[in-house]
Amino acid sequence: MDKSLISEIKCIIDEIEGYDYISKVKYVILLICNELYNSINENPMKSTAIFKEYAKFDLENFKTEERIAELMGKNAGNIEISSFYPASLYEALLTDKEKKSLGQVYTPFEIINNMLHEMFKVKNIDANTKILDPSCGGGYFLIEIYKYIRHNHPEIHNRHIVENMLFGIDIDDFSIFLSKMGLIFHTGLDDIKFNIYNLDFLIDNLNIGKFDIIIGNPPYVGHKNSTGNYKKLLYEKYSDVYYDKADISYCFFKKGKELLKQEGIISFITSRYFMEALYADRLRTFIKENYNIVT
Repeated sequence: MDKSLISEIKCIIDEIEGYDYISKVKYVILLICNELYNSINENPMKSTAIFKEYAKFDLENFKTEERIAELMGKNAGNIEISSFYPASLYEALLTDKEKKSLGQVYTPFEIINNMLHEMFKVKNIDANTKILDPSCGGGYFLIEIYKYIRHNHPEIHNRHIVENMLFGIDIDDFSIFLSKMGLIFHTGLDDIKFNIYNLDFLIDNLNIGKFDIIIGNPPYVGHKNSTGNYKKLLYEKYSDVYYDKADISYCFFKKGKELLKQEGIISFITSRYFMEALYADRLRTFIKENYNIVT
């Protein structure tokens, strides 16, 4: 979406009364997804399972619904729905203050596609390949992987890719909504059986099997930003990589290894700090003893 359209959307958000800014943003994105979905599907989005699942974000403001419908109607020809990323709009509507409070950082597409390019050079895939993003956020990795598979393996049907090959996990329920809607728009499918779950990758029982590829951008959360009870759980489960002032992202390397198939590959974005940090010594040892590093 261009900047002028985003500015108009922000004006509509600002006029909604009685709610915090983030709730208003989520509501307006829900409405926009609804309008775009309805423009390409016979059945209205409000009758679908995904809308009912995320109806908690619906503030039911009739005036706002009318304004968004009018705005999307005027700009319908300027929006390429099949390449629309709801998470990109979410990013554009949040201020720096909100982004900081949410602790959500989305990965630039250039970095994602570089990672995919390098990963698929060393890892062949077929219709039986299972791929997991354990902190999927707004679905950027999942969508780009979908596009890569469709382009390079046209023999694999789009529904098979999203229902059997792609898996995502995130602790934030609105991020799950963004991921699902992004895949709906890019695939053109309207009744997908998603394997995208609102769970804590590190703590919850997942029961989703093992994977050929685990890829993503785990959250960097230092000891100062972790709650006492959560840190205690992590200390108990991940003591061989996580202790004292270590970063939560270190735990993803151990959990990832547990969910990786024998010939699987992990590709994570991480800070270079772990290579020298005092409290990353256990992680360095774990990587050395459990992984073969591909360069």
